[in-house]
Amino acid sequence: MRTFITSSSRTLVFISALLTLVACDDRSVAPLDGQRGVPDYGDMAGTYEGTVQGPGGTAIQVGEAALTVDQTGDSISGDMIVAAQFTEGADTFSLVFESTYTGVVKLEGYPSVVLLLENPVCGGTTEFSGLYTAEHSALTLVGDYVLREDDGCETVTTLDLTVFVRKSLE
Repeated sequence: MRTFITSSSRTLVFISALLTLVACDDRSVAPLDGQRGVPDYGDMAGTYEGTVQGPGGTAIQVGEAALTVDQTGDSISGDMIVAAQFTEGADTFSLVFESTYTGVVKLEGYPSVVLLLENPVCGGTTEFSGLYTAEHSALTLVGDYVLREDDGCETVTTLDLTVFVRKSLE
């Protein structure tokens, strides 16, 4: 019994072009976590401590910030605590809050981070976004926090906040 393999020139051109594309593809591929198929950001889980700055970032407008991070693949969640005092014109605002958040990490150069904080006063959500640097175990996040009165939910002011935190040694 004889076996014949037939091929057309069109098929050979298609296969040849496909092999050329595959061989010349020099895009870098992000490392994947073998179990979940998501980019590997390292172990972000832990407690982070640092500072928060208000509009202008001057020395008198610096406060303290802390963040807990629980991580599952590219999803993170936890609590953010901010305690600071800011001066805007003749007014001084004290900002103290603890808020839970959910978030996501995306690999873009340094991993970018987006956190959605639940506003503890009068509800709503505040978005903070920024970068995570694995080599320093640090987060830099920026967001507009709406400061509201405890009774009546009137907006007092919107503060442009920058949070700088590093993972605590445990």
